[in-house]
Amino acid sequence: MSQLQLQLYVDTSSFIGLFDEKTKENLMRNLPEIKEGRISLFISPYVIEEFFHTIFYKEEETLFLQKLVGNPKSKIGEKVNYFFTHFKEKFPLYLNQFKMLEIKGEIPIIFLDEEVMRNLTEKTRTYDLLHLFTSIISGLDGILTSDFPFFEWIKNNKETIMKYIQKTKSFFVFYFTKEKFESFEIKAFE
Repeated sequence: MSQLQLQLYVDTSSFIGLFDEKTKENLMRNLPEIKEGRISLFISPYVIEEFFHTIFYKEEETLFLQKLVGNPKSKIGEKVNYFFTHFKEKFPLYLNQFKMLEIKGEIPIIFLDEEVMRNLTEKTRTYDLLHLFTSIISGLDGILTSDFPFFEWIKNNKETIMKYIQKTKSFFVFYFTKEKFESFEIKAFE
C-alpha cells in the first residue's frame, strides 16, 4: 500500500479512539502513510453530531468520558461547561487533522435498501450505516473504525455493500484499537 494515495473516512468510534495517544500511535505505526501525507482523513457532520451526543448524553463511567466531561453522571449543562472549559482551544486543533465531507443527498437512499436494513443488528446501527455509505457515496477509498462489531458486520455483508462501490474501485476497511489492527479489502468485482 506504500505507493497509494488514499482518502479514508473516520467514523465516530475511531474519531473518539484517536483522542487516546496509544491508539493513535498504533494507527500511525500500521498506516505510516497518514503521517507521510499519502492518506487523508475525512469526517462528516454525522461524526461531530454523534461525538457530542456520546459525550453529553451517555452516563457510562469510562475514562474517556471522565477525561472529556468530568463526571459522566452530571447534568448536560455541567458536561458542556467542563468540555469547553478544558477543550475550547484543543478541540479545533484536533478537528484540523481531518477534512470535512459535505453530505450528499443520495446517502439516505441506503435506508430504502431492504437487504441492508434487514442485516442491521443490535451492535450495528443506523449511524454505522450513515458513516459507511457516506464514505462510499463520497468516493472515498475506505473507512477507519474502532468498532469491532461494525468491522465484522461490513466483512459479513460485503456482497450487499459491493453494489454501492464504484465498479473500478476497491474499498478498504480498517479496524484499530490500542493493541489491534486489522483490515480487509472489498473489490467491486469480488
